[in-house]
Amino acid sequence: MTIADIFFWTAMVFMGLAAVLGWYPLWKSSRLSPDSIQRRSYWTCTAVCLAALVLSQVPDWKSAGIISVGIGIGMAAVAFRWTRHLKIRGRIFAADPSMRGPDRPPRLS
Repeated sequence: MTIADIFFWTAMVFMGLAAVLGWYPLWKSSRLSPDSIQRRSYWTCTAVCLAALVLSQVPDWKSAGIISVGIGIGMAAVAFRWTRHLKIRGRIFAADPSMRGPDRPPRLS
């Protein structure tokens, strides 16, 4: 197994973690809403996934860029279509109008 294979499988694991942690909050908080926890987990795992994909293609920068941009657009499309994870400057962008409301209150309040 080469270093490129290790980075590739690391990217796949973090892509799966983004899906799971984006659906189930990792912890409960008195300050953060479950939506905020899920959003932070999703985008952190997505960033690690994209970095690992770039590192898996290191000698070929053109392929690294194309793969990373493609997967990044795909993850953003999933966030837009099925989740509330696409929040920019306090505004939630989602395909379903019912998902555009404010975040739920913290669980430990």
